[in-house]
Amino acid sequence: MAKGGWARRIAHLAEGALLALMTLAMVGIILLNFANVIGRYVFSAPIPAADEIMTFAMVWGVFLGCGIVTLRGAHLNMDLLLGLMPAPTRRVMEAVSSVLALPLLGFVAYQSIDYLETIGAIGLTSMAAGIPMAWVHLAIPIGFVLMMLGTIARLMVPRA
Repeated sequence: MAKGGWARRIAHLAEGALLALMTLAMVGIILLNFANVIGRYVFSAPIPAADEIMTFAMVWGVFLGCGIVTLRGAHLNMDLLLGLMPAPTRRVMEAVSSVLALPLLGFVAYQSIDYLETIGAIGLTSMAAGIPMAWVHLAIPIGFVLMMLGTIARLMVPRA
């Protein structure tokens, strides 16, 4: 088996699953928006919670997308100096950067779970749809855990 073959396959499957979830969310947003426009302008009866639901779906899409962007190494970064370094030094610096990012990502995930417990305990819900806000905010720790996993995968899987 090629070096990192199993890890590369797992990363590829995870990326595909995240892309499928994001696609479903986007298709749902488009369909809900279309139905809301028809309801509002044709029947003068908009869907009351449509805007709220579309916003929440977009939030989830962004945080799921963070995992993909991290896995691909496509996050916005300051790479002017990295571009001037020889390839071996650049790889070491990228690895150091990833290792330093992991505790920060973990800290944000942990803090967001603490926040989830707080809003879950008070039973906060969205105004129009009545969706528990803990479900909406669950995207934050999931997104940061996905970024941690993407960072680890990039450290483990050698570049092709």
